[in-house]
Amino acid sequence: MMFDASGSKRLRQVFFQAVLIFAAPLAAQQLEYVIERDDLVSVTFWQQPSLNTQSRVGEDGTIDLPIVGRVNAAGNTPAKLELEVVRQYSFYNAKVTQARVAVLEFGSKKVYINGQISRPGKYTFATMPTIWQVILEAGGPLETANLSQITVVRGSGQDAGKVLTVDLAEALNRNSVNELSRLTPGDIIYIPTTGTVIAGRTPLQQSALVYVYGEVAHPGAFQYEAGTNIVQAVINAGGPNPNADLKHVRLISTDSLYTQVAEVDLQIFNDAPSVPPLLLHAGDTIYLPKRRSFLQALGGMFTETYRIVLTTVASVVVFDLARQ
Repeated sequence: MMFDASGSKRLRQVFFQAVLIFAAPLAAQQLEYVIERDDLVSVTFWQQPSLNTQSRVGEDGTIDLPIVGRVNAAGNTPAKLELEVVRQYSFYNAKVTQARVAVLEFGSKKVYINGQISRPGKYTFATMPTIWQVILEAGGPLETANLSQITVVRGSGQDAGKVLTVDLAEALNRNSVNELSRLTPGDIIYIPTTGTVIAGRTPLQQSALVYVYGEVAHPGAFQYEAGTNIVQAVINAGGPNPNADLKHVRLISTDSLYTQVAEVDLQIFNDAPSVPPLLLHAGDTIYLPKRRSFLQALGGMFTETYRIVLTTVASVVVFDLARQ
């Protein structure tokens, strides 16, 4: 493909404009947090405290406020959302001239940690943390924690369901915890014990508990009883949320040597009641991911297409510059 000087100059301009368009949202996110779906936000009015409320950002990106109803929140910073809230309320109450928006829970950026940790459970963050940051947030490891064999089950992205082993002890010895890679949303962290395993059973199995996380009403640890199946465990956790992806539930099982992750289609037990649900073992962990909406899937395809186009344009520019 041949370009004259003016054509090359124009192509370079298009390329750099595309880079700026691509980079601008990223730079804005560095300055202030951008609200996302599933975040829990509080909206308060010092002039009208009776309007104070908390609302979780829905799949459509909106929050529900008294009187005014649904307001777009996802994609806005708290400061921008404050201006929009005041504008909406100004049509009903001229006394409302100020609002305060605060993010109480970063629902889209959550991780789960259990095992030899002071406060096991779910934790949310404004930006995805490292394992060490999660451990500190959860009160630190117990004295019996084996920090050399931490297990991480990826909760999202292309590596969803993949099991990783992290040697945090080595990172601490080398004073390189700041170099640890960041987690991904939905990751499950398990910290094993340094104690002796009894009869080939892991500490999770010895605890007589099962763990249910993700898109359920009440995630957490539940007492295990012999004969408990995966459906009963989800029901014990309050049942699946409306946006739960029942076709891609992950069952994480551990033994004395390995951690295994299986993908289970819970929908099949509803469609075919004659099919017996899978029986669980003590220490099993069930994770229900969030179902991707059509717009999210379409957005993913658009992002990939945009990346390919941008890469192609960049390649042409580099090739053209090399020829000059």
